[in-house]
Amino acid sequence: WSVAADDPAWPNGKPGIKLYNTDVIGIQLAFDHANRELGEHHTASRSGTALIIGNGNTATSALAACCMMPEIGHIVVAARHPGKNTGLKPVAEKFVNVHNPYNEIELGDDQALLEAARNATYVINTIPGHAADNVADALADAGTEPFSGLLLDVIYDPCPTKLMEAWRAHGGHAIGGEEMLLYQALVQVLLMTGIWDDDPPSDADQRLQDTTTEDDQLEIAMRKALEEAL
Repeated sequence: WSVAADDPAWPNGKPGIKLYNTDVIGIQLAFDHANRELGEHHTASRSGTALIIGNGNTATSALAACCMMPEIGHIVVAARHPGKNTGLKPVAEKFVNVHNPYNEIELGDDQALLEAARNATYVINTIPGHAADNVADALADAGTEPFSGLLLDVIYDPCPTKLMEAWRAHGGHAIGGEEMLLYQALVQVLLMTGIWDDDPPSDADQRLQDTTTEDDQLEIAMRKALEEAL
């Protein structure tokens, strides 16, 4: 988002100000890295489903990220107050070009939540602290049927979260919020140093494929520092 306005102190007007939400591409890159590590490849068929837990500000970023991932064609939002964030559905309908790309369920509806979780390609938990522990309990009581999707829990303290442990106990793969944090930081460095002198690309895969040696080394160094900190 860019802002520009005339200012008498600047002969040519006030310099443009660009604001970036690095949550979105941070989420994209976290999933992309995990898929590459797992050897998973998803085609751009819009055939996958994403489950987002929560409907606050982070959920908005998560939904935007899902819209930009061409493997996702349907997004389910599970929240305590469905419909509270009225901006979610219009974004999904605008950017996911399939019939009925969005619906919401009540977070306390365990049956609907478990069904969405079992069908999900990606799950993103956006509610803070131990607020998702009840979701973890519901998963723990779900029997022996496995969960095959990839979970991103944006929380990085505690690590792993109770939700991540429950997901893994049912055979699924889970990554913590430190992965999102790492790629947010990477993008911020690229922006602040001018390596990206224009808007970051909307497609995370393209950015990774076109990285320079310097970008690669930066990512490696930042990952190493993060691992040492944890």
